[in-house]
Amino acid sequence: MTSPRLANLYLNRLDWQVSERCALRPVLVRYTDDFVILSRPGQGSELQARLQRWLDRHGLKLNEE
Repeated sequence: MTSPRLANLYLNRLDWQVSERCALRPVLVRYTDDFVILSRPGQGSELQARLQRWLDRHGLKLNEE
């Protein structure tokens, strides 16, 4: 139970960054400790780079499997 709770603490911050602070207006869809970011065509590379910077700042790593 600890892992989902910790994941929610971090993903709530990420959700806020994506939903409220990103001018590209992507949509973050979450299910427990998994998420998908939906965006318009052509925005994927920039959003992936932004996501990677956010993860690095928070000491997290993305498992793309």
